[in-house]
Amino acid sequence: MNRPARFGCWSCDDVEAARLEANRQARPQGINGPVPDELWETRCPISAQERTDLLQAVAMASEFEQQKFIESMKQQPGLRPAAALTASQRATVARRAIRRALVDLGLLLARRTMN
Repeated sequence: MNRPARFGCWSCDDVEAARLEANRQARPQGINGPVPDELWETRCPISAQERTDLLQAVAMASEFEQQKFIESMKQQPGLRPAAALTASQRATVARRAIRRALVDLGLLLARRTMN
């Protein structure tokens, strides 16, 4: 790859090329394990029942997370929750709900670390 000399100044294209190269060379399962592309190709699709279970779990978790979010806003002095959540707040609730559903179904292991 022929690139102009830009020492210490990476472009977005440089960063993307580095990300792609790292993904090609990474070995998440150890030095003798497959690369991410090989792992992706060997994955098993989820069944119709697993998809239904996931969608139901996300729907239940969404209701829980939305209520939790609204309650936390009520606890903050001077803040009144709006009738409808903003797009950013809805995205926060959705991320939390998906994570909760995946953990509840045993599809995601989440640990907290002490900083």
